[in-house]
Amino acid sequence: MKPKIPEGFSTENYRIDSGDQNRYGVNEYSVTTGTSARFAHYKNNQDNGKWILSTPGSSVEVLGQAMKAKGNEGTTSQRAKQIFAKHGDIYLEAPDGEIVLRAKNIRLVADGGGDDGDVTINANHILNLKANHDLRITSDNTIAMTAAKDMNLIVQGFYELKYGFAMAASHADSNFGAASIILNAIGLKV
Repeated sequence: MKPKIPEGFSTENYRIDSGDQNRYGVNEYSVTTGTSARFAHYKNNQDNGKWILSTPGSSVEVLGQAMKAKGNEGTTSQRAKQIFAKHGDIYLEAPDGEIVLRAKNIRLVADGGGDDGDVTINANHILNLKANHDLRITSDNTIAMTAAKDMNLIVQGFYELKYGFAMAASHADSNFGAASIILNAIGLKV
């Protein structure tokens, strides 16, 4: 049995509505406050629900105070907050702000099957990777680094380089010198 919601029921601080239609679908239940904050449940065209929270100010959630702290040895997941989307994408956007992820550990896992499972990071200005201990890059196939201008590799300690086959040549060597003869002979000349 559905609860009866008085149509357009309102007080000085909030208003309850149901039944109207807008771009989100048919309003099943919504509460709008005097400061234009709103949460609403909609039935959309696919006959499933949609929940919208809108506020002109900030939205803050405080969670997990009563949960046991996860120690250094702890491996069990204690999910104080979980967002699960079986289908569809999850977007976090801040067009005029920053997105900051801060935690004891942060893990990005892309475990799609077949040709899926990529992690892409694009930066319009600087991509800064820094580790106070180790920085490790591992690939089961190829690691490719390309610089349109300069590349610096500076090591203040021991430097080790192991390889099966190596060729180092400047642009002039690869086009006009001895390296160009080798590249042509093995069919790698572009």
